[in-house]
Amino acid sequence: MENDLLNITINFAEQSFKIPIEREDEVFYRKAAKYVDDKFLKYRKIHPRHNADVHLSLVSLELAIELLKSEKERESVYQRTEALLKELEENLKK
Repeated sequence: MENDLLNITINFAEQSFKIPIEREDEVFYRKAAKYVDDKFLKYRKIHPRHNADVHLSLVSLELAIELLKSEKERESVYQRTEALLKELEENLKK
C-alpha cells in the first residue's frame, strides 16, 4: 500500500518551503526543519555580517560532524555487542 502524500510548509533559514512528503514522515520533516533552523539562527547570531549561504554551510558542516560521530558511536556499540555475544557463547559452552 502506498503512503499518502501530504503537502507541508516548513520554515527554516528565514524562508518557507512547500514540499510534498509521505504522511508518515511528517514528524521527521518538521523536527529536522526546526533542528536545522535552530542551528542556522545560532550561526546567524555568531556571524551576523555573513550571508545565509555561509550560515547554511556552517550548519551543513556541523550536521556532517554529528553524523560521523554517530556512525563512529554505532560502530563502537556494534563491536562491543559482538564481543559480548562471543563471550556469552563461550560461557554457555562451559
